[in-house]
This record gives sequence, structure tokens and C-alpha cells, in this order.
Amino acid sequence: MEETLIKRVMPNSLEAEQSVIGSMIMDQDAIVTAMEILLQEDFYHKQYGILFDAMIELYSSGQPVDLVTLQNKLKEKDVPQEVSSLEFVGELVRAVPTSANVKYYCNIVKEKFHEAETHPGHGRDRE
Repeated sequence: MEETLIKRVMPNSLEAEQSVIGSMIMDQDAIVTAMEILLQEDFYHKQYGILFDAMIELYSSGQPVDLVTLQNKLKEKDVPQEVSSLEFVGELVRAVPTSANVKYYCNIVKEKFHEAETHPGHGRDRE
């Protein structure tokens, strides 16, 4: 009998990850909040960790964080076009109803990261 391979997905929340990034683009205060709670490694979906890291770099160097500066930073870092495009990043901003809940979104991402650490199969490749 043939074994069927089932792809196991680590605990994660795509919506929370997207909402953190969208909130950070919308509101400088959200960047500070996210920096206090999250690390790049906390994001299951690598593209959001890349965006998070780029925004932290911009903010930490005193540069404004907006769609244009973020896209430019991503191009400097040689990030693939599907992540650095204005369309992709802009869609994240449009998907977030308010940045006021960023702390809640960050806590979801962090919680999912901790769940994944204790999940059987931890250490598998992320998306």
C-alpha cells in the first residue's frame, strides 16, 4: 500500500501577518508597537518577515516608512518583484481596516510562532 504524504502546515495566521505589515505602513506608531513584540523570524510567511525587516531598517535609520520608501528599500535588498511591487504592498494597506489593532495582530503572530515551536515537525521550511 502506498503511503500518502500529507503536507503539514505549521500554525500561522496569514491575516494577522498581513495586518501587522499593513498597519506598520499606515502608522508610524504601529512600527514601534510591532518592534516591541515581534522579530522577523516570528513571521511564518517569509515575504512578510522581509517586509517587516525592511520597515524596521527604514524606521531605525530615521527614514519615513511609506509605500515609496519601502518599495525602494526592497529593491535595494534585491527582493523578488512579487514582494517589492507597489501592488503587493499597497494591497496589504488596503486590507487593514485600522492600525489601532496592531498590538492584537502582533500577539496573534507571536502566539502562532510559539505554537509552531512546540508543533511536531517544527523546523520545516516555511512558506
